[in-house]
Amino acid sequence: MGLCRVVADDGERWLCTVLHVWDRLPKYFHCKLGDLPRPPAHPAPLLLPPPQTFQPELDAAAEAAGLRLRRLDKKAERSLVFAQRKLWEQQAAAAPDASTLLALAVPLLLARHAGRAVSLPGRALSAGVELLRAGGQLPEDACQLLADFHASVVEQLKLQSGGEGAADKQGEVAERLEAMVPRVRALLAGGGDKEGATLDVA
Repeated sequence: MGLCRVVADDGERWLCTVLHVWDRLPKYFHCKLGDLPRPPAHPAPLLLPPPQTFQPELDAAAEAAGLRLRRLDKKAERSLVFAQRKLWEQQAAAAPDASTLLALAVPLLLARHAGRAVSLPGRALSAGVELLRAGGQLPEDACQLLADFHASVVEQLKLQSGGEGAADKQGEVAERLEAMVPRVRALLAGGGDKEGATLDVA
């Protein structure tokens, strides 16, 4: 929490920003930090009303804006997700490099199991792998393959940006990725489920 004030003096404008105000509170309120109220150790859960509570206001706002709201169509949603999955499968099969394959593999596997098409930025791919692991949606060897594949792709991208000894390590990482790419493709081709995802982890 911050406090921002703009002061004009002799035609010059100064911007004063106070980032931490907690230590100043005792002076303002003439009390000690220990006297300030503390949040409860076990706060009551925040209970939110169901979305239907706001439906009339949402409909009125849409009408005022000249829009028409449509109810969720589960069948149409499944068709769209299925079409997106097929597109990702085609793109993954033709992925030109390991980083592209990784960016397609994680959302593809999530779409197969969760039934939702998600767009994941690069920094969220690791969380996607952990979500697959935590939900028990893939066998452990498949999850470990994805985790190792992700770590190697990240290492390769860092080495490509340069640095001391980068040239010596690039060949090693490239060989490691070259060995993992066929296994990742096999995982995607096998459906990515517990029954179909049998991996050669040797």
